Amino acid sequence: MKIPVRKLALLAISTLCQIAPCNAMSLLIDDFRDGSFSLIGRFGISLDDKDIQYGTMLGGSRYTALTSSSRQSGVTAILVSGGSEFSFNANVGPAGLLGNQGVFYSWYSVPLASRNFTSYSGFMLSIPSVTGAGIVEVQLGSASFSVPIDQAGAVFIPIKESEVISSILTSVSQIKLQLTAVSNDFSVSINRFSAIPEPSTCMLIAASIGLGMRRSRRSQ
Repeated sequence: MKIPVRKLALLAISTLCQIAPCNAMSLLIDDFRDGSFSLIGRFGISLDDKDIQYGTMLGGSRYTALTSSSRQSGVTAILVSGGSEFSFNANVGPAGLLGNQGVFYSWYSVPLASRNFTSYSGFMLSIPSVTGAGIVEVQLGSASFSVPIDQAGAVFIPIKESEVISSILTSVSQIKLQLTAVSNDFSVSINRFSAIPEPSTCMLIAASIGLGMRRSRRSQ
């Protein structure tokens, strides 16, 4: 059965708009396939655990830290070797009082000293599972962007530009990913962290495909 040209064009545009921003045209920061670590809170010890790993993540290394002021036991941040999935868990210990229920953060140094992020609209996290409520924050220099986490799936953290932030985006040398537990039962797993380009990129692809399909139709 011959598929109508218009339907074929719409199918191609729809498919590319879904796939391209998250794969070929995005900037992969970390897919957590290497650089295993295990940061664990221990009973009776003020939790401020740190480590550094090397691998295929952006810049070739990540500096990780796990902190807590009110839950000094049971909070964990673990990446198992070969597992390709990082987990932050603040619900394995006793419930905390008011204060910091647990914070994990990871620093990435951008290669070649700095990178221009003005063509990116935000960041995407792929989250296989989550329990409770937390906050994810991405920092580029002095600019920070955050959204709540309370469900699994693709979580988008938009870059909300201003005149000040735009100047920061032109020369970014470090990226910080931070997870903060809001509820006592918070846990989350992440298997991909990327920067996503402007939506206009997809529209340009769609326009070029549509033009090509129209030319093809005229030649038939």
